[in-house]
Amino acid sequence: TFQFFTEAIGNGQFVRSDFKDTHDHAETIKLVQADPGAIGFVPLGTVKDFHGQVRAVAIDFGKGPVDPVQVKPNDGRYVQFSRQIYLYVNSAGLAKPSAEKDFVAFLIGDLERYVNYANLLPLQPMQYQETMQRAKSLH
Repeated sequence: TFQFFTEAIGNGQFVRSDFKDTHDHAETIKLVQADPGAIGFVPLGTVKDFHGQVRAVAIDFGKGPVDPVQVKPNDGRYVQFSRQIYLYVNSAGLAKPSAEKDFVAFLIGDLERYVNYANLLPLQPMQYQETMQRAKSLH
């Protein structure tokens, strides 16, 4: 997440020289809580998980500040900081009955629920339909 924000905000330059690289989002939140001058880079879902303990910062993309917590899904106002998450599967492994194939079908069958559970921004309805079609084509 830090690398993503460094590239998105700092054009590849570190935002601050005194950064501490952590790979644990909860640890990042604890570091921010302990230092009033700290800035942490975590996914929006993590900010929501620690609601009231840290504050998300609004970012101005040139059309006024955008508060990431207030962003409506897919409204395009926070697209510069949005990343897509992909599920990669081995199509040959899905060509025959298997636990993996059953899991993928289970996951995709209720994908919107899991996206919401993980505090991710949901896809457009058409994107869910396209995902289902791609999964069916693997059978």
